[in-house]
Amino acid sequence: ITHAFEFAKRFQPCMVFFEDIDQVASGHRDEALNRILNTCDGILSKSAEVVTVMTTNNVNKIQKGMLRPGRIDVMLELGALDADAMVKMVELYCPDIEGDLDGVELEEAGKNYTPAFVTEACQRALLYSIADGRDKIRQADVVNSLIGLRSHYDSVNEDDWKPSESLDGRLGEIVGPLVKDET
Repeated sequence: ITHAFEFAKRFQPCMVFFEDIDQVASGHRDEALNRILNTCDGILSKSAEVVTVMTTNNVNKIQKGMLRPGRIDVMLELGALDADAMVKMVELYCPDIEGDLDGVELEEAGKNYTPAFVTEACQRALLYSIADGRDKIRQADVVNSLIGLRSHYDSVNEDDWKPSESLDGRLGEIVGPLVKDET
């Protein structure tokens, strides 16, 4: 971060983006973290015309000193996708979807998901439709994909996540929507 910021100062005014800041600004304070804190604190940037944008999906992992006012001026939380946002994302990533979309059903199946999970669900929905021999994706394919990603979402977002009780059970969660109902 310090090197990138120093580089950015040479080309100011400019913006620098750091994705997943929690990867470098977490843990115990050591020399490397102190350098980052000093850089963000303004000690190295009092007169710089550099806007720094940092992203994270794990704000709780960021070292508390990093979050102090003066180091980070504004913190924005992007909330969960609502029904309208879910519909727009599915339309974007599944442009040939069959029929109208029910945003409420999509929102429920993808409750609290970030856009990355919805994008992955759309890619999986395409595989579901191919496995079923169809040319078009149906909303049910997307919903099943969203539901199938739930344990993955939980593993990413829960510190004490435990795997499914059995391999058979977990495989059933993943592959179940791909298997045609024979009844």
